[in-house]
Amino acid sequence: ALDAEVSALSQSRLATLELDRQIVSLRQDVDKSRREASAARAHNVKLTRHLEEHRRKLDRLSIVRSSANQTHQERQTSVAELRVQLAQEQAHVASLLNDQEQLDAATEEWRRYISAEMATRADAARAEAGGAAENSFTQQQRR
Repeated sequence: ALDAEVSALSQSRLATLELDRQIVSLRQDVDKSRREASAARAHNVKLTRHLEEHRRKLDRLSIVRSSANQTHQERQTSVAELRVQLAQEQAHVASLLNDQEQLDAATEEWRRYISAEMATRADAARAEAGGAAENSFTQQQRR
């Protein structure tokens, strides 16, 4: 009976160690997700700066006008290209913001999963420990 209890305790300890390992792994995943979200936010800042640069260029182009028809056409072409680039970068920024929201949601989902998993395993461990203690007490009373 004592050997069985020692074995059960050892198995419980091994299960606890495995849970600890999984928690560390999940925390590392969460940290990685946070780093990725942080990198996406930094990239968003960079893209915003680029957008502002393009807006300033467009403003300069609108202020400086040439009377020559050829120069005017070249500038209109340049403005059109910059607007296309701006639209592409705005779409990219929107995509990054969406990715960031998804990462935040995934991180929160991991947190809930970890909490629920830890609670379930703790309940199971308590139930197992309670059952083992009750069996030991019953066996002692029989002797």
